[in-house]
Amino acid sequence: ESQINILGFDDLKEMYKEDVDFKDAYEACMNPIGSDRSPYMDFMIQEGLLFKGNQLCIPRSSMREKLVKEKHSGSLVGHFGQNKTLAQLSAHYYWP
Repeated sequence: ESQINILGFDDLKEMYKEDVDFKDAYEACMNPIGSDRSPYMDFMIQEGLLFKGNQLCIPRSSMREKLVKEKHSGSLVGHFGQNKTLAQLSAHYYWP
């Protein structure tokens, strides 16, 4: 079973349609003919999921907190813990 299904990322497909951060980018990628795609050239959809470059876009939801907690629990705790956690997350996930 893929990591996407295990982590519940399948739900993201519906969340993009209403999300403040990604609604416009998602719409532009889904309907490139009827919209101005220029502000969203870095975005693409793969298997229904929105990516900015190689980073999976995560809508405003508890998913963001879940990812931070999950990554942080495996990180060094201390002064550099938060920065390291965010750097590791930003390699794979994107949110403004």
